[in-house]
Order: sequence, then C-alpha cells, then structure tokens
Amino acid sequence: MRISHWVFLKYGAILTSLLALPISVLTLDEAAAETSKKEASGSLARGQAIFTDTCSHCHSAKPIPFKTSLDRVPQRLHDPRILTHQFQLSDTQIEDLVNYLKELAKQG
Repeated sequence: MRISHWVFLKYGAILTSLLALPISVLTLDEAAAETSKKEASGSLARGQAIFTDTCSHCHSAKPIPFKTSLDRVPQRLHDPRILTHQFQLSDTQIEDLVNYLKELAKQG
C-alpha cells in the first residue's frame, strides 16, 4: 500500500505541474503585456515633455498630417544642415518623441 501511495503522489505532482504550466504561461504573457503598456505610457510622457520643452517653441503639434513624415523625423533631427535645431537629442529621446507624435497623429 505504501508503494501505490508513493506512485500516486509522484504522478499526481507531475500531472499538477503539467496542468499549472499553461496558467503560468498566461500569467507571464499578461505580465509582459502590462510591462509593455507601462513602457509605452512612459515613452509617450517623455515624448510629450521633449516636445513641450524643445520643439513647441517653433513647431505646432497640429495640423495633422504633419509636414514631415514621422518616419523621417529622426533623420531631420540628426541633419546638421538644419541650423535652427541647436539641440542634441539621444536616439532614445528621438524615439520617445516620434512615439508621441504618432500618438497625436492617431488622435487627429
């Protein structure tokens, strides 16, 4: 009787682990999605701050659509021939700014 009890416990634990695996995967996916949402929200907030502090003195966030394609904004900000851009933004700051501008384009 002891052996059959041990076998039941051993295989019962394996079965329980296998059944719990899909639940833990869903939990990890949900956690990753939540982290992604927080990062996107942070990126939008940083992009808005950059626009307000740096860009809004000369540029309006409207009218939509923007004169410059949003895909070309990083190139334009790195272009040394644009003398009025007397500031330096990191690649991460530019990415945050573009994310913010894309969000504005969706709303407009």
